[in-house]
Amino acid sequence: MGLAAEKCIAASPFGYKPLLVKGDVSRDEDCRQLVKNVIDHYERFDVLVNNAGVIAMSPIDDPALLSKLDSQMAINVRAPVLLCSPCAPHLAVTKGNIVNISSGIGLRAVYDHFKHLTCDIAVILNSFDSNSFQGRSVTALLSGPL
Repeated sequence: MGLAAEKCIAASPFGYKPLLVKGDVSRDEDCRQLVKNVIDHYERFDVLVNNAGVIAMSPIDDPALLSKLDSQMAINVRAPVLLCSPCAPHLAVTKGNIVNISSGIGLRAVYDHFKHLTCDIAVILNSFDSNSFQGRSVTALLSGPL
């Protein structure tokens, strides 16, 4: 068990052990398996926190620009959507919540951050699609300097 898991147990008033799941949120199958593991273990889903994110700063003439963009979009945009979709029916039952966390750095005009801006805007717009999550709380949290 890792240090983070030990800290979770220590912080739990009842000594609950966290469910440890290894995965790569840029992989569709890993996202689906993550949700399945949580439901199989806890038989419910109360909150989904989309917190994984990357930033790849590159000049426009970088030969690896599109590869970096694809990777960033897979982690920052596609993964939250892919995780929200199978969680939605379970969150409806528990009246659970979705929290989408973004750094907020993409809201500033900073050289080489155009890809991050795209990701932040996509996460924010997805958070405010109230028709998708009627009766549930969906929050976009923008941390960092603005």
